[in-house]
Amino acid sequence: IREFRLTRTFSSCKLAYDRLQEETGVFYLHLNPTDRFHRNLTLIDKNGVAYQVPIDSSKFILQKRAEPLENHFKRLVHEQRYEDAQTSIDSLFTLIINRCKKGFFDRDFINRNLGYIDNRAIEIDLGSFIPDPNMANPLAYKKELYFATLELREWLDAHAPELLPYFDNTLQSRLYE
Repeated sequence: IREFRLTRTFSSCKLAYDRLQEETGVFYLHLNPTDRFHRNLTLIDKNGVAYQVPIDSSKFILQKRAEPLENHFKRLVHEQRYEDAQTSIDSLFTLIINRCKKGFFDRDFINRNLGYIDNRAIEIDLGSFIPDPNMANPLAYKKELYFATLELREWLDAHAPELLPYFDNTLQSRLYE
């Protein structure tokens, strides 16, 4: 089971690198041993323990740093930057539709797996992409848009209800375009 999960995760990361860089912020993928770096990387865990990791023999992916979705919206609401929050909602809807139009399903699309670079949404969890050409069908991606954004709608209802009218109106216009 562990080997299956690793293979599935690495396949998904490769898809993110090959086909979904804009949607994921991925800019480098290293899944096979190389002989080019000739150095170790020092990683420090949350307890402050340092580990030396040989780069050439390690599997890793580099992704642009994103602010987690909920933190992003909390900050924008706190700073009363509602126009930026609306832009961020638009960007999330666009992210979902673009991924679907490229023929990919994300089987783990939840708020904690999303982030923002400025006001542009990206998927920060790369391990759950599945190729599915049917997702490019407007009925499929509109259904995905609706269900994938329910958790954000609930969060907004609880933490930023002033954004709900914009969210609902924009979602409706995307569903019926």
